[in-house]
Amino acid sequence: MESDGSPSNVDSLIHEAHSSEIFSIAVTSTRAITASGDSSIKIWDTKTQDHPLIHTFTNAHRLGAHHVVVNADNGGTTAASSGFGQELVVWDLLEGKEKARLDPTGCLYLNIY
Repeated sequence: MESDGSPSNVDSLIHEAHSSEIFSIAVTSTRAITASGDSSIKIWDTKTQDHPLIHTFTNAHRLGAHHVVVNADNGGTTAASSGFGQELVVWDLLEGKEKARLDPTGCLYLNIY
């Protein structure tokens, strides 16, 4: 809380943060992507002091997410995450959608729409 009783930036971030531990953070010049045990991946804007939440991939990993990386070669628009269910997911950060998923049996699912 600020001295005047209003919520601080940190209070706002905590309110929107994950409901479980954050296990991994990937950072670009404009975004931070967090992976959590609450099964979600979240994208945060790092261009402003408030660092607002841009997007949440809910149920990204059935048993929780433990790692996330970003491809810096394409401007940080693609991320990949891995979950405790042994799945790997590729994310389109600009479109806010899943691009591909590799499950533990080796089946690859591509989202072309």
